Amino acid sequence: MKNSIVLNNKTLHIISFDIPYPANYGGVIDVFYKIKSLKDEGFNIILHCFYKDRKPADILANLCREVHYYKREMNPYLTLVGKPFIVSSRKQPALFEIITKDSHPVLFEGIHTTYFIRDFKKAGKKCFVRTHNIEHRYYTELAKAEKSLIRRGFFKLESRKLEKYESALKLADGLITISEQDDEYFSDLHSNTVFISPFHPEPEFDTRSKNEKYVFYHGNLEVSENLKAAKFLINEVMPGLGFQLVIAGKAASKLDSITKGKSVVLVDSPKDEEMLKWASGATVHLLPTFQATGFKLKLIYSLYTAKVIIANSQMVDGTGLEHYAQVANSVSEWRQEITETMNSSENLPIIERNKALKDQVSNKSLSDKLIKFLR
Repeated sequence: MKNSIVLNNKTLHIISFDIPYPANYGGVIDVFYKIKSLKDEGFNIILHCFYKDRKPADILANLCREVHYYKREMNPYLTLVGKPFIVSSRKQPALFEIITKDSHPVLFEGIHTTYFIRDFKKAGKKCFVRTHNIEHRYYTELAKAEKSLIRRGFFKLESRKLEKYESALKLADGLITISEQDDEYFSDLHSNTVFISPFHPEPEFDTRSKNEKYVFYHGNLEVSENLKAAKFLINEVMPGLGFQLVIAGKAASKLDSITKGKSVVLVDSPKDEEMLKWASGATVHLLPTFQATGFKLKLIYSLYTAKVIIANSQMVDGTGLEHYAQVANSVSEWRQEITETMNSSENLPIIERNKALKDQVSNKSLSDKLIKFLR
């Protein structure tokens, strides 16, 4: 492999776009469980965290050799500079000074954190980037979903800047992509890429959980994409089917006004144990998405906790996990798959699926792949 390196004393700088704890949304879940897995493999992590409104977390000090925090510069003026705002707002000279004091390699979490990649390369650092998305496409989708004219304009401008800035990733010694589709895209930009799906919590499926005959959707309802998916299920898919829908996640109460009088249970901001109870007890997990970007971590959570998964193509395509889900795209397909699954009395091969998953997407298998790539 080109650009092979020796990890000095198993020490690695990781630059995170946000404080990765609590691990309660997609990107930071990947970062947190990656750190945890690398520590289990004997790594010394020097963690650098940018933040806007999150607070330092003691658990990170227990997992890492050092933890450094940097406040993001949220000056609106930065929207007018050439670099994308998500990059320019993470310019911190102190980070550059700390990282260039040693010879340890650097793992950038997301294009967001790569402001100094050119300078690090000039200083002789080995640099790797975890691409969490094809960001300019993601921001285009955000613009389409945004109702505010000002925010829509910002997302469109940011998308154009990100597409132009993307060439900076060529400076990296390697790119670690998050989905097969992203790997195909970034392989055209860089000769050294590897697809490693997201690191994640590994909940144990409760084999004693009873089939309570309800369908389940989970997600952070503060995210517009998840809110749209939940409303799709409530308003278009579930009416008239006669089955109860349980929606669990952060800010689920946002849906109060449209669920009154319907067979919908809202579980607002459940703790891990409560979420696992609802997830394991459901007959089927529903995973619609209208944004085919990146890798949806809720898919892996459902693979560990669901009896059956019904998802649309945008959720599973390019993940390498397509064969674990039943696919429905049109409203009529969703309704048919739900009805057939809920009325089925077949024994579901959960244990067998979980054994296969441990080989394919367990954090141990992912960290082994990551370490091999860095070396």
